[in-house]
Amino acid sequence: STPLYSSAASDVYKRQDVDDIIYVESDGNYSTLFLQNQKKLVVTKKLKEIDAILPEDYFFRIHNSYIINLNKIKEFIKSEGYVVMDSNHKIPVARQRKSDFLEKL
Repeated sequence: STPLYSSAASDVYKRQDVDDIIYVESDGNYSTLFLQNQKKLVVTKKLKEIDAILPEDYFFRIHNSYIINLNKIKEFIKSEGYVVMDSNHKIPVARQRKSDFLEKL
């Protein structure tokens, strides 16, 4: 698996295994990685930068504000337009990304 090197606000560098990432949420110039075991990691990178680092075989930019780990999807509620992740978080699927997303599944 690919290591994702990230710096938190305190400039502590931490090796993060991408397999642990359930999804990533944008917060302006920061991104929050939601990990297994209810852990969170805030990194000083924009979602676009994170998207460029993560392997596209496993990760998909499902929405302007979210990247999801395709291996951590519990279910896709097509009628409501969102996915439920292993962590039970509901992530919206952007309408313009829906067909690309369905091809990835």
